[in-house]
Amino acid sequence: ERPGYAEIPELRQHAYRRRAAKFVDEGEKLLDDAKAEEALVAYSEALRWDAENEQAIRGYEESKKIADDHFARGEEIYFEGLEQEGEGYPNRARTSFEHASHLHGDGSKAAKHLAALSIEVARVQHKVGGIHMEEGRIGAAWVALMDAVRLDPANESARTMLAEVNSRLEQIRLMNEAEMHVRGGRVDRADSLLERGLELTS
Repeated sequence: ERPGYAEIPELRQHAYRRRAAKFVDEGEKLLDDAKAEEALVAYSEALRWDAENEQAIRGYEESKKIADDHFARGEEIYFEGLEQEGEGYPNRARTSFEHASHLHGDGSKAAKHLAALSIEVARVQHKVGGIHMEEGRIGAAWVALMDAVRLDPANESARTMLAEVNSRLEQIRLMNEAEMHVRGGRVDRADSLLERGLELTS
């Protein structure tokens, strides 16, 4: 309303300092929550509004040091994962890539490597689960297929096979329970369980 008002520069600086203070508060909360990378962004924004804010300067330096340490540790773990993968230890490599991706973020090379390796390990576990099923080792098949689905939820074939294994395990459970009722003289209860078991095979 009054462009030539003499105190406009002072008011502008006051507004900038208040804006910076809000980002400093945000940065401190993030740093307390061990989110150094996000805190670094908040402190950077605070310094953009008030380059002389001492809290923002200290917070920026502290969060940058932590973020740099995280990155360095993530790089170390990532290369450990590459070595483990090259030596034929995919599960160890997955663990290393998972830890590195927590330090580097979802879009990092560690996260991408983790996703690709997870799909490969899931494919192997899917195949192992199928072999166990063919040989009648239902419990072992369940363990392998659970891993396959956990590592690659989009694998419909593994999900279908796991559902079949779960159905067979339930059938075994019902048959065992029915046998216990027969031994206890509770034939009606056993018949009911056997009917449920037969329904699972249809």
